[in-house]
Amino acid sequence: MLVKQGSVVAVAEASRGISMIVRRAALVAAAGLLISNSVVQGAAVPVYFAGAAQSFNATVDLTGSFNATGSGVLVNPITSTVEAFTLTAPTSHALAINGGPVVLATQPKSAGYATFDVTGGHATSAAGVNLNLLGGTSANFSLLPINVSTSMSLLPVVPIGISGTLSSLVFQQTGSASFSPTGVGTGSFAIDGKAAAALLDINASALGLLNVPVTPQYLHTPLTLAGTYTITGDDANPKIELDGAMDFGLPLDVASALSAAIQAPLGLTVDAALGLAATVSVKLGFHLEQTGIYVPPSGQTGGEDAPANFKYGSLLSFDAAGQPFFQPLVPEPGSAVLLLIGLAAAAPLAIGRWRRRSQS
Repeated sequence: MLVKQGSVVAVAEASRGISMIVRRAALVAAAGLLISNSVVQGAAVPVYFAGAAQSFNATVDLTGSFNATGSGVLVNPITSTVEAFTLTAPTSHALAINGGPVVLATQPKSAGYATFDVTGGHATSAAGVNLNLLGGTSANFSLLPINVSTSMSLLPVVPIGISGTLSSLVFQQTGSASFSPTGVGTGSFAIDGKAAAALLDINASALGLLNVPVTPQYLHTPLTLAGTYTITGDDANPKIELDGAMDFGLPLDVASALSAAIQAPLGLTVDAALGLAATVSVKLGFHLEQTGIYVPPSGQTGGEDAPANFKYGSLLSFDAAGQPFFQPLVPEPGSAVLLLIGLAAAAPLAIGRWRRRSQS
């Protein structure tokens, strides 16, 4: 059987064309699948809460006990006699803030940006939700005077005053975030993390003469930030709002030794052990919102007060002024890997188009 050479060539060309079409179709399908999976996972929207639209209202209380034990010597200025004394029962004294709980009303802000995955008007996940709840402000406090009993005839009661400054109160996301839709663009959220606070300039003063400075205290406790969310606008440019109300307690344990002597107006020497075991109780309500996509300033990838190499996800610490500082961590590379795979799958298509254009 004879077959013309032109027919063989035509069949071969047709076969190669069909093979190329099949390969391209497979690549298009793979790229489409990747893009589809990316859409299902949601668009990662950078979010930075800041500005006048934010609100944080809270009452901060401190309750617990102050314990003092010890002894000393007093020179009686009237009789010139030396009198040994001890701190007597009750050695434990209740604590309360002078004037009642501290009332706070601030504009919180993000510490570096977070990312929210948004699909179909609903958030599906979030990472890097780190919030400076005091927004850079601080609050001073003082406790009601603590009357410590002694065996001294001249000074049967020694008043002790304690004061300090709440320099920061923050939330740091350390776990996962869950979102449960309840309506169109609305739902509830829960973000696992911890609350942390810095108490600075703590001072205990006895008789207004003996001052016992206390080292800065950094408090933290596990906390799930929870509330409701509202999302409007399209997935690529949404307005995200978070609202909630909750309360939590931060444990405070301080132990200090007092060893001091004063000559005037009293000749007094004292050695005492002071201890404070308390809970800083916080009751709060908050509103956070961002309209549109946050674009980090040139040269940095975090918020306005973040280091230049800040990425979402971090380790919390405090600087010398008691302000929160988030040590950067490298973000999860999943989204970047997915993007690279998608580009790699689409590359042969682009190359093919370029070749056809160059040949025409």
